[in-house]
Amino acid sequence: MSETLKSLRFTLLAIVAALIVSAFIIVITDIEALGNGDFGTALSTLRTAYWGLFTGAFGSLRAISNTITGATPLLLAGLAVSSAFKAGLFNIGATGQMLAGAMTGLWVGFAFQLPPLLHVPLALIASAIGGALYGAIPGLLKARTGAHEVITTIMLNGIASFTVLWLLKTELFKREGRDDAISKFVEESARLPRLFGFMGNRIDLLAHTGFIVALLGTFGFWWLLRKTTLGFEMQATGFNQEAAKYAG
Repeated sequence: MSETLKSLRFTLLAIVAALIVSAFIIVITDIEALGNGDFGTALSTLRTAYWGLFTGAFGSLRAISNTITGATPLLLAGLAVSSAFKAGLFNIGATGQMLAGAMTGLWVGFAFQLPPLLHVPLALIASAIGGALYGAIPGLLKARTGAHEVITTIMLNGIASFTVLWLLKTELFKREGRDDAISKFVEESARLPRLFGFMGNRIDLLAHTGFIVALLGTFGFWWLLRKTTLGFEMQATGFNQEAAKYAG
Protein backbone atom coordinates (compact mmCIF):
# COMPACT_ATOMS: atom_id res chain seq x y z
CA MET A 1 0.00 0.00 0.00
CA SER A 2 1.35 3.42 -0.96
CA GLU A 3 2.22 5.98 1.70
CA THR A 4 -0.60 8.26 0.51
CA LEU A 5 -3.25 5.54 0.77
CA LYS A 6 -1.95 4.48 4.16
CA SER A 7 -2.14 8.08 5.41
CA LEU A 8 -5.67 8.44 4.01
CA ARG A 9 -6.71 5.20 5.70
CA PHE A 10 -5.48 6.40 9.09
CA THR A 11 -7.23 9.75 8.59
CA LEU A 12 -10.55 8.06 7.80
CA LEU A 13 -10.14 5.70 10.75
CA ALA A 14 -9.50 8.66 13.04
CA ILE A 15 -12.66 10.40 11.81
CA VAL A 16 -14.77 7.26 12.24
CA ALA A 17 -13.35 6.66 15.72
CA ALA A 18 -14.10 10.26 16.71
CA LEU A 19 -17.70 9.93 15.49
CA ILE A 20 -18.20 6.65 17.37
CA VAL A 21 -16.80 8.01 20.64
CA SER A 22 -18.79 11.22 20.25
CA ALA A 23 -21.98 9.23 19.60
CA PHE A 24 -21.43 7.23 22.77
CA ILE A 25 -20.91 10.40 24.83
CA ILE A 26 -23.97 12.14 23.33
CA VAL A 27 -26.22 9.16 24.07
CA ILE A 28 -25.08 8.51 27.64
CA THR A 29 -25.32 12.20 28.56
CA ASP A 30 -28.99 12.34 27.59
CA ILE A 31 -29.76 11.36 31.19
CA GLU A 32 -33.45 12.22 31.14
CA ALA A 33 -34.24 10.03 28.13
CA LEU A 34 -32.11 7.13 29.36
CA GLY A 35 -33.59 7.41 32.85
CA ASN A 36 -37.06 6.93 31.36
CA GLY A 37 -35.84 4.04 29.22
CA ASP A 38 -36.54 6.11 26.09
CA PHE A 39 -33.67 5.00 23.87
CA GLY A 40 -35.47 6.30 20.79
CA THR A 41 -35.23 9.88 22.06
CA ALA A 42 -31.56 9.42 22.91
CA LEU A 43 -30.85 8.18 19.38
CA SER A 44 -32.91 11.05 17.98
CA THR A 45 -30.71 13.47 19.91
CA LEU A 46 -27.70 11.82 18.33
CA ARG A 47 -29.17 12.22 14.85
CA THR A 48 -29.99 15.88 15.53
CA ALA A 49 -26.48 16.55 16.82
CA TYR A 50 -24.77 15.00 13.81
CA TRP A 51 -27.11 16.72 11.36
CA GLY A 52 -26.37 20.01 13.14
CA LEU A 53 -22.66 19.26 12.88
CA PHE A 54 -22.93 18.76 9.12
CA THR A 55 -25.18 21.73 8.38
CA GLY A 56 -23.19 23.97 10.71
CA ALA A 57 -20.05 23.19 8.73
CA PHE A 58 -21.37 22.91 5.16
CA GLY A 59 -25.07 23.79 5.18
CA SER A 60 -24.73 27.28 3.73
CA LEU A 61 -22.18 29.61 2.17
CA ARG A 62 -21.75 31.32 5.53
CA ALA A 63 -21.18 27.95 7.21
CA ILE A 64 -18.56 27.00 4.60
CA SER A 65 -16.86 30.36 5.08
CA ASN A 66 -16.74 29.86 8.85
CA THR A 67 -15.38 26.34 8.39
CA ILE A 68 -12.60 27.62 6.16
CA THR A 69 -11.83 30.42 8.63
CA GLY A 70 -11.57 27.95 11.51
CA ALA A 71 -9.61 25.39 9.50
CA THR A 72 -6.90 27.81 8.35
CA PRO A 73 -5.02 28.22 11.67
CA LEU A 74 -5.57 24.54 12.47
CA LEU A 75 -3.89 23.53 9.21
CA LEU A 76 -0.88 25.72 9.93
CA ALA A 77 -0.66 24.57 13.54
CA GLY A 78 -0.91 20.98 12.34
CA LEU A 79 2.12 21.53 10.11
CA ALA A 80 4.09 22.82 13.10
CA VAL A 81 3.19 19.71 15.09
CA SER A 82 3.77 17.33 12.17
CA SER A 83 7.24 18.68 11.39
CA ALA A 84 8.34 17.98 14.96
CA PHE A 85 6.72 14.52 14.95
CA LYS A 86 8.60 13.58 11.79
CA ALA A 87 11.84 14.38 13.59
CA GLY A 88 10.83 12.27 16.59
CA LEU A 89 9.88 15.24 18.80
CA PHE A 90 6.61 16.32 20.43
CA ASN A 91 5.62 19.91 19.76
CA ILE A 92 2.82 20.63 22.23
CA GLY A 93 3.45 24.37 21.92
CA ALA A 94 1.55 25.17 18.73
CA THR A 95 -0.83 27.45 20.65
CA GLY A 96 1.98 29.57 22.04
CA GLN A 97 3.76 29.69 18.70
CA MET A 98 0.55 30.79 16.97
CA LEU A 99 0.08 33.56 19.53
CA ALA A 100 3.67 34.73 19.12
CA GLY A 101 3.32 34.77 15.35
CA ALA A 102 -0.06 36.49 15.54
CA MET A 103 1.23 39.30 17.74
CA THR A 104 4.26 39.83 15.49
CA GLY A 105 2.09 39.97 12.38
CA LEU A 106 -0.42 42.19 14.19
CA TRP A 107 2.26 44.74 15.04
CA VAL A 108 3.49 44.84 11.44
CA GLY A 109 -0.14 45.12 10.34
CA PHE A 110 -0.89 48.35 12.19
CA ALA A 111 2.57 49.92 12.66
CA PHE A 112 3.41 50.49 8.99
CA GLN A 113 1.84 52.29 6.06
CA LEU A 114 2.76 50.31 2.96
CA PRO A 115 1.26 49.27 -0.36
CA PRO A 116 -0.73 46.02 -0.11
CA LEU A 117 1.74 44.15 -2.34
CA LEU A 118 4.41 44.80 0.28
CA HIS A 119 2.39 45.00 3.47
CA VAL A 120 0.64 41.62 3.24
CA PRO A 121 3.80 39.55 2.53
CA LEU A 122 5.71 41.49 5.19
CA ALA A 123 3.04 40.75 7.81
CA LEU A 124 2.99 37.05 6.84
CA ILE A 125 6.78 36.80 6.98
CA ALA A 126 6.83 38.58 10.34
CA SER A 127 4.23 36.15 11.68
CA ALA A 128 6.25 33.17 10.48
CA ILE A 129 9.45 34.55 12.03
CA GLY A 130 7.71 35.34 15.33
CA GLY A 131 6.26 31.84 15.61
CA ALA A 132 9.54 30.23 14.53
CA LEU A 133 11.60 32.15 17.08
CA TYR A 134 9.18 31.23 19.85
CA GLY A 135 9.28 27.61 18.72
CA ALA A 136 13.07 27.73 18.72
CA ILE A 137 13.15 28.29 22.50
CA PRO A 138 12.21 24.70 23.44
CA GLY A 139 14.45 23.45 20.62
CA LEU A 140 17.40 25.34 22.07
CA LEU A 141 16.62 24.14 25.58
CA LYS A 142 16.39 20.56 24.29
CA ALA A 143 19.70 20.78 22.45
CA ARG A 144 21.64 22.57 25.18
CA THR A 145 20.20 21.26 28.42
CA GLY A 146 18.19 18.16 27.49
CA ALA A 147 14.96 19.72 28.77
CA HIS A 148 12.03 17.66 27.49
CA GLU A 149 10.13 19.48 24.76
CA VAL A 150 6.71 18.40 26.04
CA ILE A 151 7.24 20.21 29.35
CA THR A 152 8.84 23.32 27.89
CA THR A 153 6.32 23.76 25.07
CA ILE A 154 3.36 23.38 27.44
CA MET A 155 4.85 25.95 29.81
CA LEU A 156 5.56 28.31 26.92
CA ASN A 157 1.90 28.11 25.91
CA GLY A 158 0.94 29.64 29.23
CA ILE A 159 3.67 32.26 29.03
CA ALA A 160 2.50 33.27 25.55
CA SER A 161 -1.13 33.56 26.66
CA PHE A 162 -0.35 35.84 29.60
CA THR A 163 2.14 37.85 27.53
CA VAL A 164 -0.54 38.51 24.90
CA LEU A 165 -2.98 39.69 27.58
CA TRP A 166 -0.30 42.04 28.93
CA LEU A 167 0.69 43.35 25.49
CA LEU A 168 -2.91 44.13 24.59
CA LYS A 169 -3.04 46.50 27.56
CA THR A 170 0.14 48.38 26.64
CA GLU A 171 0.10 51.61 24.68
CA LEU A 172 1.88 49.88 21.82
CA PHE A 173 -0.99 47.48 21.10
CA LYS A 174 -4.04 48.85 22.94
CA ARG A 175 -6.75 50.42 20.82
CA GLU A 176 -7.25 54.10 21.53
CA GLY A 177 -10.23 54.86 23.73
CA ARG A 178 -10.45 51.29 25.05
CA ASP A 179 -9.36 49.98 28.44
CA ASP A 180 -10.00 46.30 27.76
CA ALA A 181 -7.55 43.90 26.13
CA ILE A 182 -8.24 44.66 22.48
CA SER A 183 -5.72 45.61 19.83
CA LYS A 184 -5.50 48.39 17.30
CA PHE A 185 -7.05 47.82 13.90
CA VAL A 186 -4.83 46.25 11.25
CA GLU A 187 -4.40 48.51 8.24
CA GLU A 188 -6.47 47.58 5.21
CA SER A 189 -3.25 47.25 3.22
CA ALA A 190 -2.12 44.40 5.50
CA ARG A 191 -5.32 42.37 5.33
CA LEU A 192 -5.54 39.26 3.21
CA PRO A 193 -8.15 39.44 0.44
CA ARG A 194 -11.43 37.70 1.23
CA LEU A 195 -12.14 34.48 -0.63
CA PHE A 196 -15.75 35.50 -1.30
CA GLY A 197 -15.01 39.17 -1.88
CA PHE A 198 -16.49 38.88 -5.37
CA MET A 199 -19.92 38.47 -3.76
CA GLY A 200 -20.03 42.07 -2.62
CA ASN A 201 -20.10 43.53 0.87
CA ARG A 202 -21.18 40.43 2.79
CA ILE A 203 -19.48 40.95 6.12
CA ASP A 204 -20.60 37.50 7.31
CA LEU A 205 -18.28 35.74 4.83
CA LEU A 206 -15.05 35.98 6.78
CA ALA A 207 -12.92 33.42 4.91
CA HIS A 208 -9.78 34.90 3.40
CA THR A 209 -6.86 33.80 1.23
CA GLY A 210 -4.96 32.68 4.30
CA PHE A 211 -6.61 29.33 3.55
CA ILE A 212 -4.70 29.23 0.27
CA VAL A 213 -1.51 30.10 2.14
CA ALA A 214 -2.18 27.16 4.48
CA LEU A 215 -2.73 24.81 1.53
CA LEU A 216 0.49 26.02 -0.08
CA GLY A 217 2.26 25.47 3.24
CA THR A 218 0.91 21.91 3.33
CA PHE A 219 2.22 21.24 -0.15
CA GLY A 220 5.56 22.83 0.77
CA PHE A 221 5.85 20.57 3.80
CA TRP A 222 5.11 17.49 1.66
CA TRP A 223 7.75 18.60 -0.85
CA LEU A 224 10.26 19.16 1.95
CA LEU A 225 9.74 15.65 3.31
CA ARG A 226 9.59 13.79 0.01
CA LYS A 227 11.93 15.70 -2.28
CA THR A 228 14.73 17.19 -0.20
CA THR A 229 17.75 15.95 1.71
CA LEU A 230 16.65 17.87 4.80
CA GLY A 231 13.30 16.11 4.76
CA PHE A 232 14.99 12.72 4.50
CA GLU A 233 17.29 13.61 7.40
CA MET A 234 14.30 14.69 9.51
CA GLN A 235 12.48 11.42 8.91
CA ALA A 236 15.60 9.35 9.45
CA THR A 237 16.16 11.06 12.79
CA GLY A 238 12.54 10.46 13.73
CA PHE A 239 12.74 6.75 12.92
CA ASN A 240 15.95 6.11 14.81
CA GLN A 241 18.03 8.96 16.20
CA GLU A 242 21.09 6.86 16.98
CA ALA A 243 21.15 5.17 13.58
CA ALA A 244 20.73 8.54 11.84
CA LYS A 245 23.60 9.96 13.87
CA TYR A 246 25.78 6.97 12.99
CA ALA A 247 24.95 7.42 9.29
CA GLY A 248 25.97 11.06 9.43
